[in-house]
Amino acid sequence: MFYDEFSNRVSVSRTETGVFNQQEGSDEIIFNTLNLPSNNEGEDVSNGEQSFNFFNSVLNLESGQHGAQNAKFEINGLETERQSNTFTIGNLTMTLRGQFDEPISVSSSVDTENIVKNITEFVEEYNALIEEMNGLVNERQNRDYPPLTSEQRSEMSDHEIELWEEKAQSGLMSRDRELQSFLTNMRMTLYQSVDQDQSNIRHLGDLGITTSTDYLDNGKLVIDEAKLQAAVENDPEGAYHFFAGSGENQGIARQLRQDVNNGIDAISRKAGGSNGRHQNHQFAIGRELNQLDSRIENFERRLAQKEQRYWRQFTAMEQAIARSNSQGDMLYNFMFGNGNF
Repeated sequence: MFYDEFSNRVSVSRTETGVFNQQEGSDEIIFNTLNLPSNNEGEDVSNGEQSFNFFNSVLNLESGQHGAQNAKFEINGLETERQSNTFTIGNLTMTLRGQFDEPISVSSSVDTENIVKNITEFVEEYNALIEEMNGLVNERQNRDYPPLTSEQRSEMSDHEIELWEEKAQSGLMSRDRELQSFLTNMRMTLYQSVDQDQSNIRHLGDLGITTSTDYLDNGKLVIDEAKLQAAVENDPEGAYHFFAGSGENQGIARQLRQDVNNGIDAISRKAGGSNGRHQNHQFAIGRELNQLDSRIENFERRLAQKEQRYWRQFTAMEQAIARSNSQGDMLYNFMFGNGNF
């Protein structure tokens, strides 16, 4: 609704197009439904005519000046209409932008180029993940750089500490069982078949995707672009469901997502999560840290007890030495002195 100062009138319209009320006069503004406040006796001081006069005379609204209309069209000989110019028929979304005197032919085709692009990006991201994880698992630990003590840190600059810790942390994931298990599970998922009743695409090889024969690649995937393009053009639905299919026969992308979630859970059970919500007793490394803290506390307690025992022995020895010296002085005076104690 808006008020026009020039014409001294108010215009009211819907934010949606089309006819929403099929009753008579539905596309007009109904004025006689407004309830004005009642008087002190609780009686309604308004009626339909008064309400109409308020809108018509005071606000200068004229009902039904522009009635709502649906978009009418004919498709394959079927006359129909929609409330909006944009609608979907048979999974095909259309937008009417004007009136047409001649029939218009509409056709659709699968965007195979985009499917091939998505599959290629999937393979590239998988290979990047494999390369990073293999690097962590096979990285050798540098034992020449042990963790720094507080005294050593105080004698080094921040840059020196950063370089030292970078070398000290190398190889921390070497031969890690959780990461190795994660890699194995992903490889097994990629080699699995996805049963599709109406498609012959059941393995990565059917799409021209194979494992590299170079052992240095550590299981990376290789794409035969010509075979991939041909397989997607011949069966785009099969290629889609092979990766993203749901239900009983899930696509390998969904299975890999589950493998990733399982791997994250396994690592969290061992090393805790990165969100800080895990307490030490909830994961393996945290429990080991608690055990180390407990051992350190016990060692410090025993060390304090041993220190106290040594101090008591030292004090007793000092006292014994003092008594021995005193007795020695007395004996010396007796033998070489005047002979009197």
